Amino acid sequence: MWIFYLAGAVIIFGLLFYNFQQSKKKNIKYIYSELIALCQHIDKNIRLEHESSDSLTFEISNHRGSLLLVLTQFDGILCVEIERINSENIIDNQEWYFLENENQKKMFHQMVSDIIATKSGVLKEITLLKLEGISSDFVNDPKNHLGVKNKRAQILFCKAYDGVKKFPRYKYANCEGRFEMLLFNCVLLISKTPVGFKQQEQTTEIISLLLFYLEKHQIINHIKDIDLFFESRFTAYQQQFAENRDRTDQEWRQLFCLFFIKPLSSKEKVKYKEIEDVHFKNAVTKMIKNLESDYNLIL
Repeated sequence: MWIFYLAGAVIIFGLLFYNFQQSKKKNIKYIYSELIALCQHIDKNIRLEHESSDSLTFEISNHRGSLLLVLTQFDGILCVEIERINSENIIDNQEWYFLENENQKKMFHQMVSDIIATKSGVLKEITLLKLEGISSDFVNDPKNHLGVKNKRAQILFCKAYDGVKKFPRYKYANCEGRFEMLLFNCVLLISKTPVGFKQQEQTTEIISLLLFYLEKHQIINHIKDIDLFFESRFTAYQQQFAENRDRTDQEWRQLFCLFFIKPLSSKEKVKYKEIEDVHFKNAVTKMIKNLESDYNLIL
């Protein structure tokens, strides 16, 4: 009889161990251990301030200022945020969205390159340049450009966000305006997806990622009716893509308002006088062409 109890105990402990291993594999520290190890080389004073299964917050503080580094995972996506406050109390924020199984040294290289470009002064540039050089040796090796399997929705979302970061003067837009740009790009990429690629399923997953963005930036409460908002925006943006590229100034002004003047507005028509940025039309056109090129590479 005892052998049956022993067998039962072994099965129970086996299941508990399996569940422990599975939960560990989903933990952000396990999935992104390489990236975390690389980030810890940025500054010797870096310390872990907060930890959960899907989020980590690191802090660096020195005589040049302070820095918060936040890693958050959600549905196959890793969001990395950096907030720097230098000795003159000037705040600078940067954000990246990566695919879950993207090469982590490549992620780190992109982050360090962007941080160097901002020249905030909180971090030692000589250390960053050294780290950038080390990571670039790996990234530039053609053997390391391996294909990875990701959900199509996550790929499109990351491409859409990359398009936002490349948009001229995007930093002049507030958080709400950047979301409008992101939504605009997402609708563009969704509209190009053939019906055979489960367009409705992709749309649902991308909206979930967009809601994650809104909640993460604490601006979801700025939208009174979230369902109506997405429905109206999808309709408005899809109509723009369906029409000829030579749109009227009226339509370009409307888009300018949503990006820079009254983002997240529930009104479909906003009053305005003129486009403040004369290069806006060309910038949007270039962004659309780049996204379409990127989309063709996904196919």
